[in-house]
Amino acid sequence: MKQEPSILMKKEYLTIKKHGFSIVEAILSMAIFMLITTALIGIIIYGKQSTSVAGERARAIFLAEEGLEAVRNIKNEDFTNLIDGTYGLNASTGEWEFSGTSDSTENFFTREIIISTIDSDRKQIASKVTWQQSVQITGEIFLTTQFTNWSVLIGNQTSSLVVDTTNANLDPSDDSEVIGITIENTGSTNIIIDKIIVSWIGGKKGNNVKTVIIDNQIVWTGNEKSGSELDIIDFVLSSYTTYPFTEIKFKKGMIGAELSLTFILSDGSQKTINGITL
Repeated sequence: MKQEPSILMKKEYLTIKKHGFSIVEAILSMAIFMLITTALIGIIIYGKQSTSVAGERARAIFLAEEGLEAVRNIKNEDFTNLIDGTYGLNASTGEWEFSGTSDSTENFFTREIIISTIDSDRKQIASKVTWQQSVQITGEIFLTTQFTNWSVLIGNQTSSLVVDTTNANLDPSDDSEVIGITIENTGSTNIIIDKIIVSWIGGKKGNNVKTVIIDNQIVWTGNEKSGSELDIIDFVLSSYTTYPFTEIKFKKGMIGAELSLTFILSDGSQKTINGITL
C-alpha cells in the first residue's frame, strides 16, 4: 500500500514551484526593460543628430549667402573683377577679395565661388558650401544669382557708385531703423541721387518706410509701402568721397527682413542692391 507524501514534502514542492516562476518573471521584466531603454536611447540619439544636422545646415546657408554678398561687393568695385573660374574668399584686409579655389570656415565648412559668363554684360555666380555631415553623407548648399554690368547697359553714373552693405544692421535700440550702410563716389565727377526705391520681404506685417537720412540729412519723409519710388531731395556725392547712409526708418520692426535698395541717378541710370539681410 502506497503512502501519501507528507505535509512537509508538499510544502517544499509548492515552495520550489513558486520560486521557479519568479525567476521567469524576472527574466521577462529585464528583457522588457532593456527593450524600452534601447528605444529611449535611440530616440535621444536621433533627436541630438537631427538638431546637429539642422544647425549645420543653417550655418551653411548663412555662409553661402555671405559668399554671394561678398561677390556683390567685389562686383561693385569693378565688374571686370568677375573673371570666370572657381574661387575662395578672404576678408583679412577689411575688404572681400578672391583667394585660392576655396575657403574654409571653422575647419568644417568649405565654400567655393563659381563664376561663369551669361553674356558680355552678365555673370552667373554660384556659392557652394559643403561639409561632412556624417561618415557616409556630405552636406551641400548651392545658391546662385546673376550680376549685371549696369554701368554699361543703362548709364554712366552708376559705374562710380559703390554701396557697401557689409555692416548693414538694425539699430540695437530700435529694430525699425536700418543703419550701417555707406555710399561712395569712386569717380572723378559728381553723382546725384534723384530717387530711391526701398523694397523688402519679411519684418512685421503692414510695414511702411517713413524716413530716409543720408549723411545725417533728412532727404525724404512720408509713409510708403514696399517697392514705392521715393522722390528724395537730390543728394550730391562729391568725387572720391564716402557718405554714411545714416538711416532708413520704418513704421514697424524689421527683424528677419530682407531689404533691397534701388538708386535712380540724375542721368537716368540705376543701381540695385539686393539681399540685405536684417
